[in-house]
Amino acid sequence: MIKIDNKEKTSKLFTLSRGQQIMLGVFLILFSIIIFASLISYFNTWRADQSEIESFFDKDSESLNVAKKFGSLISHFLIYKMFGVASFIISILLMITGLSYFVGADSTKLLNKWTWGLLITIWFSLFFGYFFTNQILAGAIGFEITDFISIYTGDIGVLLILIFGLISFIVLRLKLTPEKTYDWIKNQTSSIKIKDRK
Repeated sequence: MIKIDNKEKTSKLFTLSRGQQIMLGVFLILFSIIIFASLISYFNTWRADQSEIESFFDKDSESLNVAKKFGSLISHFLIYKMFGVASFIISILLMITGLSYFVGADSTKLLNKWTWGLLITIWFSLFFGYFFTNQILAGAIGFEITDFISIYTGDIGVLLILIFGLISFIVLRLKLTPEKTYDWIKNQTSSIKIKDRK
C-alpha cells in the first residue's frame, strides 16, 4: 500500500482550483465593497441606526445605512467596537486579497500583507485613542488599550509605543535606515550645490 503523507493530504485539501480562486476573489471583492460602503455610510447614519442594531431580526425596523441592517451591524462592530476609522484598512485588505485570487497572483504574500495591515490598523486605533476622545475615531480597542497602558506607564508610555511602532514600520516595511536617509540628504544637498554653481 502507498501511504499518503498527512501534509500532502492537507495541502490538497486547501488547494483551490483556478475556478474556485476566481469565485473566491469575486466574493471577497464584492464583500470588501459592501463593507467599505457601509463604513462610509456609518458616519452619517450611526445615530439613527444605534437603536436598530439590537433589532437585527425585526423586519419592521429599517436601517438608514446604505447596506441596511447588515451595513449598520458590521460598521458598528468594526468602527465602534473594534478599530475606529482604521477599520477601512480591513476592507482594503479584503479587496487586495480578492484581486490576488481573481488574477491568480501569488497568494503566499497575502499573509505578510495581512500581518502588516492589521498591525497598522491597531497602530492607528491607538493613535486616535491617544490624541482624540471620539470613540468613532479610535474604536473601543484604541481607547481600552491606551487607557490600560497609560494606567501602568502614563501617557509617555503610550506615546513611546506609538513612536516605536512608527519607526518599526519605517525600518522593517519601508526598508528605510539611518544610512539610507543620510545618503539621500547628502545627495540632495550636493545636487543643490551643483545647481547653485551653475
